[in-house]
Amino acid sequence: MNAQVKNTETLNIFADVNFSAHEARNAIVIDQETIKAYARQQKVTSKAVAVQLDIANAIINRMNNKLETEQKISSTLFSDLREACSRSMLTKIDTLQKAKFDLSDLATIIAHTDKSHIDFVQVKVIRKIFQAITAIAENDRRKLDGYTMSILLNLLQYGSLTVNECRLCCTTEIRAQSHEKKVRQYYLSAHSTASSQASSSRMTLRALNICNVVKSVKDSEITFNENSQFIEAVLSFLQMKENTQQELERVQHDIKKELSEKQASA
Repeated sequence: MNAQVKNTETLNIFADVNFSAHEARNAIVIDQETIKAYARQQKVTSKAVAVQLDIANAIINRMNNKLETEQKISSTLFSDLREACSRSMLTKIDTLQKAKFDLSDLATIIAHTDKSHIDFVQVKVIRKIFQAITAIAENDRRKLDGYTMSILLNLLQYGSLTVNECRLCCTTEIRAQSHEKKVRQYYLSAHSTASSQASSSRMTLRALNICNVVKSVKDSEITFNENSQFIEAVLSFLQMKENTQQELERVQHDIKKELSEKQASA
C-alpha cells in the first residue's frame, strides 16, 4: 500500500530517526503538540510546514515507485526523506519563503516518476536541490555542490551558457570549440561524469526557479531567471569576495593534483 504523510500538523520526521523500510513507507508522525510547539518557538509559518509536507510526500512517492519497479529503495532516498523532514530543513524552507523564494512547484517536480516527463529529475538531483536550499538559506556557498557553483559563477560572468559550456564548467578533459566561451573550472570531474554532473546541476537550478533551462535540447542555453523575485539574493550569495579567487584557484590546483596522482597510480 502506498505511503503518505497525512496531516500537516503532525509532520515531523526528524533527521536523527533511524528508518526501517516499513517506517519510511508508512511515514513517521509524532504528537501534534510537539510540532506546533517547535513551529511557535522558531516562528515557522504554516505555509513552510505545508511545503515540507508536500516534499516529504513527493519523496515517498519516489520510494513507492522504486519498490514497484525495482523491488528496492536506495539508501539515498532514505537519506533524502530524513533531511526533507528534519527540523533544520523546515527552518530553511521558511527562510527561503520569507525571502520570496517560490518553492510551490518543487514537490511536484520531485514526485514525478515518469522519465519521459519534462519535469522528471533523477534522484541525485534531489540531493543537489537540498544542498542549494541549505547554501542559500545559510548564505554559505560552500554548502553548494561544486559543479553547480562552477556553473553559476561562469553564468554570473557570461550571462548565458550552452549545454556543452556547462559541461566545460565541470572538467578540463573536454576540448572547447573556438566559438565557445572561455569558462573556468572551479570544480572538476572526470570526462565520463562531466555530462551527468552538468545535467543534474542544470536541473537543480531549473527546479528552484533560479535559471531558465530547456530540458533535453542539445543547443539550448541556460540563463538566470530575470523574473525571479529572489535573483538578487542569489547573485549576492555568489558575488566574489576578497581572497575568494585565490581560494578557488588553490582548490582547483589541489583537485588537479589529486586527479593526476590517481591517473599515475592507475
